[in-house]
Amino acid sequence: MAVEVMVPRLGWSMDSGVFGQWLKQDGDAVTAGDPIFSIEGEKAMEEVESEDEGILRVRPGVAEAGVELTVGTVIGWLLAAGEAAPDTATEPAAAEPTASKPDATPGAVPPGAPAGPPPAAAALVTAAAPPGQMPAGRRASSPRARRVARELGVDWRLASGSGKEGRIRERDVRALAARRGAGEAAPAAAAPLPDLSAWGPVEVAPLHAARRQAAERLGTVSQTVPVATQLGTADVTGVEALRERYASRAQEAGGTLTMTAVLAKVAASALKVFPQFNAGIDLAAGRLVRRGYYHVAIAVDAEHGTSFPVVRDADRKNMLQLSAEIADLSARARAGALEPAETQGGCFSVYEPGGPDGPATSGIGHFAPLVNAPEAAILGVSPAAREPAFNDAAGAVVHRLRMPLALTYDLRVIDGTDGMRFLRWIIDALEEPLLLSLEG
Repeated sequence: MAVEVMVPRLGWSMDSGVFGQWLKQDGDAVTAGDPIFSIEGEKAMEEVESEDEGILRVRPGVAEAGVELTVGTVIGWLLAAGEAAPDTATEPAAAEPTASKPDATPGAVPPGAPAGPPPAAAALVTAAAPPGQMPAGRRASSPRARRVARELGVDWRLASGSGKEGRIRERDVRALAARRGAGEAAPAAAAPLPDLSAWGPVEVAPLHAARRQAAERLGTVSQTVPVATQLGTADVTGVEALRERYASRAQEAGGTLTMTAVLAKVAASALKVFPQFNAGIDLAAGRLVRRGYYHVAIAVDAEHGTSFPVVRDADRKNMLQLSAEIADLSARARAGALEPAETQGGCFSVYEPGGPDGPATSGIGHFAPLVNAPEAAILGVSPAAREPAFNDAAGAVVHRLRMPLALTYDLRVIDGTDGMRFLRWIIDALEEPLLLSLEG
C-alpha cells in the first residue's frame, strides 16, 4: 500500500513552507531514517526523514525548489516493488510560489486543500507534536479560520471551536464576529501595496517564509495585545569590568561572556521574584497560567530575520554555562540549523539589536520591541555608552558605562506599577550583582 509523503508542520503556526530540494530521487530505494527532502519552515531549512521504507515516487510538478507548499500537500509516495503510484487527477495542487502571486493572502489554503492539520503520515518525522494535538495552553485552528479572523478584525483565539478536539474552524470565527458586531468592521488585513513602479524602477523579490510568518504574527500581536513600555538606564560599568575579567574562563567553557548572557541570568532571576511576568493569559478560558519553569529566549540576528532560540532552565545555569549555550544557539540560528522546538516555549525574551555577538549600532537610544506572545514581557537592550557623571566621593566628574533598557509588557497580565518594579529590579541587579545571590 502506498505511503503518502506530505509537507509536514514544522511549527504550530506554520501553514506552508518553501521546498528546498529532494535528497532522494524518483525511483530511489528509501529506508526508515533516510532524509528524503528539505523544506523551510518558520525558522530554518529542515531535512525531513522517512519513517517507512519503499521506492520513492515523486509527484510530478509539485515539489520543486523555491515553491511554497501548503502543509499536508502530498508530494510523493513510498511504494512497494512493482506498485503503481495513486491517481492524482483529483488531488489539490501545491501552492504557487509567493513571487508569482504577490496578491495572495499570506497563510491562505488553496481551494480543496485540507484546512486542518494533515493526517499522520508514516513517511514523515518532525520535531513537532503529532498532528491534531496541541501543547498545553495552545488552541488548534485551521489556516482559513486565522485568515478570516484577520479579515474580520477579531481574535480567533476567543472563538469556540466546533471541530475535532475543539479545533477552531472558519464558521466559529464568523460566529464570533457576528456576536461582536464585527462583520462590518474594517478589515484587519494589510492594505494592498500601491504600484511603486509608477514613480521609478523597482526590484521585486519573494517574501521569505520566515519573514512573512513573523509579519503575520506581529500584526496579530499589535492588534490583540495591549502593551506598555517602561524605560530605564542601568550603570553597567561594574558588570562590564567583571565580564572582561572572566572572559578567558568563558572561552575555556566554549563561549563568550557577553552582556546577553548576563541579561539572561538576570531575567531568569527576576521572573522568580515577579511570578506574574512568567504567566500567560487564556481569555477564552478566563484564566492566567503561571509557568513553573524559567526559559529565556534570546534574539539572534539571522540572515532572514530575527530568530529567538530559547535557553532552557536559565535559572539553574551559571553565566559560564549560559555563555557556552548562547554561543551554540546563536551560531546554529545564523546557519539556519535550529530545530523548531529550540525556538518554542520561552517565558521571557531579551532583545539586543545585533544579538549576542554585540550590538549592530551605537547611539540608537532606547529600543522597545513588541511582546513575543504568548510571553507576557520582553526586554529591549540598547548599546551601552560612556557618559559623564559626578562622583560625590571623589568630588569629580567620571565616565560611567550606561545601558538604555526598555521593558514592554502585556497590560492584560501585568500592571504598570509591577512593570516599574520589575525593571527597577533588573537595573539594581545589573548595578549590584550581589542582588542575584540575595534574591534571585
